[in-house]
Amino acid sequence: MFAIALRTLRTRWIGSLGALIGTALAVALVTCWGILLQSSATAPVEPHRYAAAPVIIAGNQSLTVHYGHGDSRDSSTELMPEPVRLDAGLAGKIAGRPGVARTVPEVSFAGTLAGTSTTVRNWSSSALGGVRITRGARPGHGQVAVDTATAKRTGLGLGAHTTLLTATGPVPVTVSGITSGGTFVADAAAAQLAGLGGKVDAIGVFPRSGVSTAQLADAVRPAAGAAKVFTGDDRGRAERPDLVQAKADLSSMAGAIGGIAIMVAVFVVAATLAVSIQQRSREIALLRAVAATPRQIRRMVAGEGLILAAAAALIGCGPGALLAAFMRSVMVHRGILPAGLALQVGWIPFVVAGGAGLVVVQLAGIAAGRRAARIRPTAALAESSVQPGRLGIVRLVLGTGALAGGIAILSASLSMTGDDAAGAAAGVVMILMVAVGLLGPVIAWLGSVLLGAPLRWISRIGGFLAAVHARARSRRLASAVTPVALTVSLAFITVFLQATISHAGDRQSQQRLIADRVLSADGAGIPLDAVDRMAAVSGVDSAVGIRPTQIEQGNDLSDFDAQVVTGGRLDRVLDLSVLHGSVDSLGADRIAISTDRASATHASVGDRMQIRLGDGTVVSPRVAGIYDSSLGFADVLLPWGLAAGHVQTPAPSTVLIRLARSADPKAVDAALHQAYPAAHSGDRAAYHRQEAADQAANAWVNYLLLGVVVGYAAVAVANTLVMTTTERRREFALLRLIGATTGQVLRMMRWEAALVSLLGVGIGTAVGFATLYPFSRALGHGTAPYVPPLSFAVIAGGATALALLATLLPARRALAHRPIEAAGIRE
Repeated sequence: MFAIALRTLRTRWIGSLGALIGTALAVALVTCWGILLQSSATAPVEPHRYAAAPVIIAGNQSLTVHYGHGDSRDSSTELMPEPVRLDAGLAGKIAGRPGVARTVPEVSFAGTLAGTSTTVRNWSSSALGGVRITRGARPGHGQVAVDTATAKRTGLGLGAHTTLLTATGPVPVTVSGITSGGTFVADAAAAQLAGLGGKVDAIGVFPRSGVSTAQLADAVRPAAGAAKVFTGDDRGRAERPDLVQAKADLSSMAGAIGGIAIMVAVFVVAATLAVSIQQRSREIALLRAVAATPRQIRRMVAGEGLILAAAAALIGCGPGALLAAFMRSVMVHRGILPAGLALQVGWIPFVVAGGAGLVVVQLAGIAAGRRAARIRPTAALAESSVQPGRLGIVRLVLGTGALAGGIAILSASLSMTGDDAAGAAAGVVMILMVAVGLLGPVIAWLGSVLLGAPLRWISRIGGFLAAVHARARSRRLASAVTPVALTVSLAFITVFLQATISHAGDRQSQQRLIADRVLSADGAGIPLDAVDRMAAVSGVDSAVGIRPTQIEQGNDLSDFDAQVVTGGRLDRVLDLSVLHGSVDSLGADRIAISTDRASATHASVGDRMQIRLGDGTVVSPRVAGIYDSSLGFADVLLPWGLAAGHVQTPAPSTVLIRLARSADPKAVDAALHQAYPAAHSGDRAAYHRQEAADQAANAWVNYLLLGVVVGYAAVAVANTLVMTTTERRREFALLRLIGATTGQVLRMMRWEAALVSLLGVGIGTAVGFATLYPFSRALGHGTAPYVPPLSFAVIAGGATALALLATLLPARRALAHRPIEAAGIRE
């Protein structure tokens, strides 16, 4: 039967080519996401800045939380969103340990030189990476040393005078030297300008003569306490926590999108092979009639699948690796991934992709050919010419179960909050599309019945023929409708979920922000004393500084957005729709939370809430107020005194200004600029434009990643329609032999393509709306997803145009033969 399978693939090359294209694209997708996933797990984080110190002591950026009891006890680990710093006194304790020659603490902080943001460190820490002065001298009091790249960007040379902007304020400095890498100031200046209150980023440990790295690490570990001791390549984890976090983010991203890609690939490959085997039902019937056993039929289908899978693996793995490299380069260019995260191309993704292609092809082929292999030989020829009237009991039960499960999850998501509802959306789409795929013939038959009458009325010949064919061949119609519906529903999740978030967030932001001026500064932010000077400007009613951070609550390691606030009255610059308590009575142990957080934790005003700040510090402040307008802003408001020492930069990133009614705007703007010249000032409109740009940048990665999947589904639509149309050459010939003209046949195909588009777009839209409705409802503003008409028109129009092209082009080619010749063409 293997030889028959090979001859069949060669003879029926059009159907085989369609199945091969679908499978090869599936292999390429799985290879791409597999390489990205492998890169997230195995990409090296090599030390550079800490390469000269054999042992590095740094804060433990990983937090492990244990929960449950007894046999159900479990744990979760997550990286802290803010840097975990060490007490500067720890360096002295480590220096007294046996085998330690010296310790070198590192202090770093964000700064701005000549309009260029940079990271500034204390000069002593240059020894950790072997940095040296290439020209000039090491920095002293009131001096700074910069590397060659910074000098070129800023135009600063030796002896140049400039101002270094820091979180504690602007400092005049002189360039004393050019380094081989990095920007440095004197140690005393770094400790003062960082504003970290006696904290350091890390401590490098150098050994005495004859002491090995392992011995040194063992000697200092007892004194390190909760801090972690890093040696070898692990030092890179202490040096680049951002790279470690990027690997974790890439793992989540690749895993989630890869799962969707695999599900789509299963749909596409199964649909394509089902069409391919349906086209050969007459051939399989003849084999059964001449004594081929069911086992032989299954072996033939399995042999075809093996050949297809092997060829698809050879064809798809290379483009999959190129796609992964392209995705990585684009994400680096967009700032989604750091440039230091290298792509790791190993053998595992290729083997997994090839194996997955083989498994999917075999299962899809067995499922599609099961009925033809099991029916009696005497009934086989009859079954080959007329499609079965009913669905198989297994398919019906599975389809009904998937539909019921999707509806149940959809109902449960009505009570979810925004993040949970968004997470459930993609899963619900896939479950409902499984139901559509399994129940497709029934849905297609119902659609043809409902739309058949209008088609007959609109077009008495072409529409009539299309309606009759669709009703008689609902299985074939379903094989074309399902990928169209999948494409549209995925487009909803890709485009309109983010559009709904952006629309609701923009609406809340416009209602929330009532400040007249919004000031921001690059790099270090706006110092606290500058905020005080702005508040003292004549004509300023209130000045409030804010800085975003992330926190966690209890044993839930999910991050929540928070804002650290300082300054004047918050209700003068933000309308947060306070429902209970007050947001202006925040103190050392008083916070405000959103309604979502209050609902999730059952918290009320006056209750204590245990939260974990961004660096892992646990605090238990009281709830002073509960507000409603949190989307795109924060779930928690923290007072500056509670959280300022636990964020990366101890200065507000933004200052919101409310003007007094009698204020002269131009005079106030001039005074605000004088209070801190480095701050950029804008009005509410400028702030909203920047927010929209930030949201678009964050949404772009979703469009890119899922756009690849949607593009694959679109290719599958074209693939399936071309295969089903090409198969019908004899049917077209018979229609022409009994009097139909070429134009009438083409009109019939146009109406069939329109029917496929209408059903596919309609089903996909219904699934998309049903999926996004709970999420939109969870946002608290409106109950319908936001669907921009132009975007929907592009998606629906694109699906329709694709269906028309993939139907009419092969139909025209099939009609190029004379009817008598086409009627004799071998199937």
